Parts: sequence; structure tokens; C-alpha cells
Amino acid sequence: MTVSATSDRDLAEPARPRHIDLRRGGRAAGGSYLYEGEGLITGWHFHDVHQIEYALHGVVEVETESAHYLLPPQQAAWIPAGLHHQAVMNPDVKTIAVMFDPQLIRDGGDRARIIAVSPLIREMMVYALRWSIERAGCADDEPESDSFFRTLANLVVEALDHEAPLSLPTTDHPIVAAALAYTKEHLDSVTSEEVSRAVAV
Repeated sequence: MTVSATSDRDLAEPARPRHIDLRRGGRAAGGSYLYEGEGLITGWHFHDVHQIEYALHGVVEVETESAHYLLPPQQAAWIPAGLHHQAVMNPDVKTIAVMFDPQLIRDGGDRARIIAVSPLIREMMVYALRWSIERAGCADDEPESDSFFRTLANLVVEALDHEAPLSLPTTDHPIVAAALAYTKEHLDSVTSEEVSRAVAV
């Protein structure tokens, strides 16, 4: 089998990543979003809130301009506000995203990171589902939710201090990109000889 030597990054990447307003005009300090269902490629985008993405089951991939991340069990991706990225939700995935206003985590950094999700963080992320990121931010329970998200933000900051350097390489070079794509599609049995044949080198 031969695969195209054209980088697949160009297929999904628009000229300019689009801004997604996850709060839909609201001003909530924190909130969550549950995704479950069919496969999805978000396309390249960014948002004005920090995000932590955690797959309860299934596989989520997060790609930035400099790295590609697969979220293994018990790991989450930290995506700081303003970072251009795209996510690939594989079929039958169930994932929780928790978002934080940058005021809750003032130094979110400028790159994605993988962090270990302790049982406490996991349960707090699940509990956070009671507060959608799209809510208006003026409900009677806002003091409670603000306190909750401040506490979760503090735990996330602590976890960021112990990030796991887990990422896959990315490239703009067409032959190397084709080799990476072929390898990813055949992880269970690929050999270097097969990759060389597939990309015709």
C-alpha cells in the first residue's frame, strides 16, 4: 500500500483557526461540556478560556502546531486559552471538557500539556457537569460554582507542575508526515520496512 506524501495537516487546517466562544457570550468563571457520540474532528480553533480535556472512555487526540497527543486512560490534556489546536474524537468516545476563565489560572502557559488525573480531579470533573460552560453566569448557585471551579483550578495548577511529557511528533515535511500517518494507522504490526515501502523511500 502506498500513501500520499502530502501532509494531512493541510487538509484539516484552515488559513486561520477560528475563535470558538464556548461561553456563548456568558461570563461564567468555569464550566463543563460533555461530548459523547460519533467520531468528530473539530478543525483548528482556539478559545478565550483554558480547557482540560479528559476521556472517560474511548480515545481523544489533541493536535497543536508543535505536537500530537493521544489521551491514554487517567491522563488529560491541558489546553491554555488562545492556543491553536484541533481535537479528534474517535467513535464511541465520552469526554469531559472543563473550562476555566483565565483569571482562575493566571499562568496557563502557551502550550498543551498532558497531566495525570488523580481520582479527586476525575470526580470533580464529573461533578462539574452540573454547570455548563454555556450558562449565563448569574444564577443563584454562582458563588458555589465559582468556589468549586477555583478549587478545581488549584488542583489543576498543582498537576501541571508534574506534567507527563507524552506527545507524538508532528511535521510539515510531506514524506515524514506520510510515514507518521501510515505508522499511526498500523500501530499493531508496523515495521520500518513496511513504512518505507508505503511512502516509497
